[in-house]
Amino acid sequence: MKTFQTAALKDGHAAFLVGRDFAVVPVGDDTIRELEPSDLAFLTCDPDFAVPSGYETRPGAVEGCVLTDYVPSD
Repeated sequence: MKTFQTAALKDGHAAFLVGRDFAVVPVGDDTIRELEPSDLAFLTCDPDFAVPSGYETRPGAVEGCVLTDYVPSD
């Protein structure tokens, strides 16, 4: 996952839903909402991304990336 997150960090604004050792790139807001109740975390390395209060965040495997239970809509 560290290699994957390093690549996401280089992209800058990439965002994914991730599990322990896989990533999902859902297409469309309906798909994102259907996956939201799963245990997948939202991974972003966007320096401008802000998580609203009330959601959990934790650092990614690479500095500059975060994982959260907040999934923004399109």
